[in-house]
Amino acid sequence: MSVARQMVEVVVASVLAIAGILLIAPVASASLAQTVGIIIACGYYFSRYPWGSRQPDPINDRIDALYDRILPF
Repeated sequence: MSVARQMVEVVVASVLAIAGILLIAPVASASLAQTVGIIIACGYYFSRYPWGSRQPDPINDRIDALYDRILPF
């Protein structure tokens, strides 16, 4: 995986973290919302197992195919 794709992964993980924080913040404390956001981002970035599926390979293959279509690098 190139450095550019890793940077895209970081951006996607950051967007997921922010979305998680914004969804949890109205019903929980700020620190809990931040913790949940970080857990979501780490779960996506480090394992590419984002939705808890028992079969991560098809999901990861679809993500890689999307990157191949969109990203020029």
